[in-house]
Amino acid sequence: MTNELTGIVKTKRNELYFTSRKGYVGKISADAYALTDSSLPIQIRNAKGEQSLPGYNFVDAKEYETVHGNIARENDCPLIPRLALTPDEKYLVYTIYDSLFLVNTDNLKDVRRFGLSASPYNFFFTKELGDWVINLQALNNYKFPITKKYNIRKLLEADTRKHVKTVSLPSTTGTVTNKTTATPINQSNTTNANGSTLADEIRKLKALLDEGIITQEEFNLAKKKLLENPSAPPQSNSGERVNDYSDWLFIQSDKALQVRYSIEKAAGDVSYVRLQFRINFKADVFCSDATCRGYLLALGYEDPGSKKLMYKHYKFYNNYTEVYTMPDLVPVQMNFSNGRKRYLQSEGFFYNSPAVSSLAPDEVFYNCVDNILSNSAKSRCAGPGSWRDIYQEGEAVVLGGQGSNNMMEKNQVTPAEQPQAQPKKETKKSLLGM
Repeated sequence: MTNELTGIVKTKRNELYFTSRKGYVGKISADAYALTDSSLPIQIRNAKGEQSLPGYNFVDAKEYETVHGNIARENDCPLIPRLALTPDEKYLVYTIYDSLFLVNTDNLKDVRRFGLSASPYNFFFTKELGDWVINLQALNNYKFPITKKYNIRKLLEADTRKHVKTVSLPSTTGTVTNKTTATPINQSNTTNANGSTLADEIRKLKALLDEGIITQEEFNLAKKKLLENPSAPPQSNSGERVNDYSDWLFIQSDKALQVRYSIEKAAGDVSYVRLQFRINFKADVFCSDATCRGYLLALGYEDPGSKKLMYKHYKFYNNYTEVYTMPDLVPVQMNFSNGRKRYLQSEGFFYNSPAVSSLAPDEVFYNCVDNILSNSAKSRCAGPGSWRDIYQEGEAVVLGGQGSNNMMEKNQVTPAEQPQAQPKKETKKSLLGM
């Protein structure tokens, strides 16, 4: 069976699920068989199951060994397929080529496919904020090892995502438009072409309220306006249009520093993105230990013109309770010559291509976040042996903390979104030039 099966897993119920090189996924009972049983291969061959996965040719597979595992050459043969059960055993997870498949263990015909921006060589599971998360390990375009996280629950809901934001091209004004309706992204019908309804908009407002982004008064006012005029964009009392930005997203799932994005303008295939940051003091992952003083951030992104990786560095202390708006817009390439396209959704950046029709999460930024500790100068973002040695202390913009010298980075601070404390001023040690 060495060159027949691409994966085999066993459940707590003593069931064997398998995938084959011809793309079959099947199941047999393991009660009567041991893995060393000579009749097991026959049983597997007789239980082909559903042919719903891509095939894989072991003979043509050429790999080379690295410290990161078996990784195929670029533009060469695919990585070895991998099969695993989710910890709750509800789904099979199967990776092959640049695709991830979720197969319902109760119905092997129920197969969900998701395109990936990088081919993984390994994956593992973690439980974060109550949800199971797939951690895919891969190499990015710069041949750095990266780990991409995919919330399984959100993946299963991905085909119901709303409000895909893109740029209407060609554009002379840089106006951001809705891909489907070609109307400004804040203009939504009661039920638009994407299926967004009045109930969807109210649910989004409720989520903002639950996260503490808007107040109860702002929620009530925005809800009232929606009910009176469903086509009007919801607004907060400060005049901010709620739908302008993506949701607040954790930059790294184990740290309480969050980011959200907004496309401000466009020029050709490049969009210019506004970033805002905040510490989510209510998050389960917020470090409330007395030694935790805040978070440091190394923000990396590719410059579309030079193709170089650019960095910004920040220190957010816990006494900085405002929303920080990065003054420089970040250029992000949205359209590529090979037909690949990027989109900004509420959940962040996604992409599709001629080979991947459905939207898949995209890796636009190369970041590292870690705690600022009073009893240790070590960081997973800097120094020998660190996870990502990219953070530069001497180039960090400092927000909050002690000894503020009030040197502002022409920042745009959005106050009152975290009303539980008085706003603090931002300081700057030095800036990384673009």
